[in-house]
Amino acid sequence: MKILRFVLFGIIIIAVILGVSGAFIVNRFTQDPLPTHDGTISIAGLNDTVEIIRDEYGVPHIYASNTQDLRFTQGYVQAQDRWWQMEFSRHAGRGTLQELTGKTNSLMGADIFIRTVGWRRAAENDLANLSDEVLAELQSFADGVNAYISSRSAGELAFEYNVLGITGVDIPIEPWVPLDTLVWTKVMADDLSGNQSSERLLSELIDALGEEVVADYWVEFPFGMKPTIIHPQDFPTADDTASQTANSSAGLLGIETQLAGNYDASQGLIFGNGDGIGSNNWVVSGDLTESGMPLLANDPHLGIGMPSI
Repeated sequence: MKILRFVLFGIIIIAVILGVSGAFIVNRFTQDPLPTHDGTISIAGLNDTVEIIRDEYGVPHIYASNTQDLRFTQGYVQAQDRWWQMEFSRHAGRGTLQELTGKTNSLMGADIFIRTVGWRRAAENDLANLSDEVLAELQSFADGVNAYISSRSAGELAFEYNVLGITGVDIPIEPWVPLDTLVWTKVMADDLSGNQSSERLLSELIDALGEEVVADYWVEFPFGMKPTIIHPQDFPTADDTASQTANSSAGLLGIETQLAGNYDASQGLIFGNGDGIGSNNWVVSGDLTESGMPLLANDPHLGIGMPSI
C-alpha cells in the first residue's frame, strides 16, 4: 500500500512538473513576440523624439518632426505588429514560399509561377527608376524595420518561428530592404488584375474594329472618374428592372493556357479568387443620417486573410 502511495505521489509530482513546464513554454512562445506599447525606447537612427500613440483599437498614430523619422518609425511599428506577415509577404513576392514551410508540393507550382512571371525582377526595375526622394523614404522605412527585428531573437519576433522550429524549419532572418517593399506592390497588382482578360479582349477588338465601333458596343461607365451623386429621383421604381451580366473573355477569345509550374490560376496565388475584386466607397449626406453628420464608408473588395491585409 505504501508503494502504491509513493507511485501515485511520484505521478502527481511528474504531472505538476510537466504542467508547469508546459505552461512556461506556451507562455514564452505566445507572449515573447508581443511588442512593447508603453514607455520610452531609445533607438539609434532617429534624428529627434517621436511620439507613438495607440488608440482604443491598437492603431498607432505617429507624430514626428521630419519625414525621415516618420518613415523610420512607421517601419519600426509595422515590424512590431506585423513582422511575420511582412516575412511571408516578401517570400510570396520572391517566389520562395517553400523556404518558410519546407518543401511542399502544394506550393511548388506557386513558387515556380511567381519566379517565371518575375515579380521580383519587375520590382528591381522599379527600384532602379525611383527618384532619390522616394528611395530615401523607402530606406528610412527599411531602417526602422531593421532596428526592430535586429533587437530580438526569432522566437521574440513571431510565434510562427517557434512553431516552424519544432518541425525542423530554420528560417534565417534577413534585413528588410526597399526591394522587399516594392515586391509587395507586384503581389497586390496581381491580386487586383482580375480584369486583365477583359482588357486584352478590349484591346484586340479596338485593333480589329476601331475605337468608334467598339465604343458603340462597349459602353463606358457613364460617370467617368467623377463621383456619382445619387438623388432621390434616381432611385428605381418598383416597375424598373436591372440586370448585369459578367462574361469571361477567356471563352470569347478561345485561349487555353498552361501556366508555369502547372499552376492553377483559378485558385488565386496569395488571396484566392472571387467576383467583384476591386474597391469602392460611398458617402451619405448628413441630411439623411441620425447624427446630422456625413457618413463615409469604404469597401475594399479584397480577400479576407489572417492577419488582414
